[in-house]
Amino acid sequence: MAESGRGSRAPTPAPPAAEPAPRAELVVDALQTHAVSMLDTTGILCSWNSGAERIFGYTAAEAIGRHISSFYLGDDQALGEPARALRAARRYGKFETEIWQVGKGKRRFFAHVVLHPIHDQAAELIGYASVVRDTEEYKPAYLLSDKTSATVFQRQKLQAMAQFTRSMVHDFNNLLTVVGNNLDRLLAGPYDPDRFRRLVEGARRAAQRGTLLMSHLNVFAGRQPTEARPLDVNEIIGDLEAELRLACGETITLGVTLDPELPLALLDQLQCETAVLNLVTNARDAMPRGGRLSIRTERGGSAGEPPDAEALRITVEDTGSGMAPEVRARAFEPFFTTKEAGTGTGLGLSQVYGFAVQAGGHVEIESTVDEGTKVVISLPALAETGDQRED
Repeated sequence: MAESGRGSRAPTPAPPAAEPAPRAELVVDALQTHAVSMLDTTGILCSWNSGAERIFGYTAAEAIGRHISSFYLGDDQALGEPARALRAARRYGKFETEIWQVGKGKRRFFAHVVLHPIHDQAAELIGYASVVRDTEEYKPAYLLSDKTSATVFQRQKLQAMAQFTRSMVHDFNNLLTVVGNNLDRLLAGPYDPDRFRRLVEGARRAAQRGTLLMSHLNVFAGRQPTEARPLDVNEIIGDLEAELRLACGETITLGVTLDPELPLALLDQLQCETAVLNLVTNARDAMPRGGRLSIRTERGGSAGEPPDAEALRITVEDTGSGMAPEVRARAFEPFFTTKEAGTGTGLGLSQVYGFAVQAGGHVEIESTVDEGTKVVISLPALAETGDQRED
């Protein structure tokens, strides 16, 4: 006979079983606007959602087991772009770029590609998540819903074109400033053959970069891949040094320190030159009463990481006015600027960010008001450096 003392209680009924949650796989598979797939650690496809089937044209049975390199242009495969993307995602926690992709029937489309590394509970890499979107077909429906929305969209496009035009004027003015400063120094004398040759050469290089900028505007208009090739960052900065000193003026002390063991990187030369020039120009504008500016190249990834042969960084540091936290948080936004109207387009740091991401790296800013700013561009290095150096 069971006990019936005061301490006895009827057993508590078990709670009803919860409804099973929707499977994440079903949600991912339902995305028609994005190609979502899983890769193993080497880049082999392990899954393929319905959006990927629609965008690339391959069924899951046709795609799974392929390497992601099969969806890249032949030139990008030869340059090692797929492997570089995986390395960058693993190293920096994310890789994001816009690049040409190839679908079934050799159909080409310009795509926005994002790679995220996936780790297990022991922090071991177990694969990657890939998200691809065809940028040409992505047009929000609300923009085309009626005449009013279409008018607003057209006005926004015109405003964006005006801002873009101002940014080009800004870039060309920087180049013309170099040419003008060199010519002024030539006219001021005294005449010296070495000095004459050096100043003329500086003006000639600035004019060449203007020509390159025009060609890259055509590339931009045609949405063509950038011309990345193995380059020595030290040589790029060394060739720019005379122009950078002129851009700084007489009130700013410029120091350049280049690591002689710096590995090569796969870069677009014009983008790299423009990024360095933008950083120096921003630093100069932050020091209207003068100050110190340093440019350094070093082996290694993010600041604080030990040197290694797989990464390099470019650091530009000034003693200028610095940025407040809310300004620093928006520094890479296109068209965001704290400068007076007509003196800045807000595209300088946006270009620096775009260059770093396109090269498979990232950029960081450290800044304190009234103490200065440090910008660090971290880039993946080429594994082999012995015979790839450009002449």
